[in-house]
Amino acid sequence: MNKLLVQPLRECAISTVIIIDALDECQDDEPASAILSVLGQFVSQFPNVKFFLTGHPEPRIREGFHLSLLVEVTDVLVLHDVEPSLVNSDIFLFLKQRFLELAHH
Repeated sequence: MNKLLVQPLRECAISTVIIIDALDECQDDEPASAILSVLGQFVSQFPNVKFFLTGHPEPRIREGFHLSLLVEVTDVLVLHDVEPSLVNSDIFLFLKQRFLELAHH
């Protein structure tokens, strides 16, 4: 963890976003996600880095986000809580833009 993430990210002056998709699909038998536990230990050391994690809200993931090291630095967005009209509008805009791009090629 130190050589792979901590040292490079601590030395990086560029704002960075790291995406971890489908956290719920990781093989993880810990009661609170081991990945979230490790991130919680180091996240305060990289002020220029944001982590964007996605996954179904399984108990081990929900518990992982409630770890004391992550509570203060975590924002949780539950997709099912977003107004459906906003979701539909975003999808419409995305598809419209992509189809316009295709039409011009």
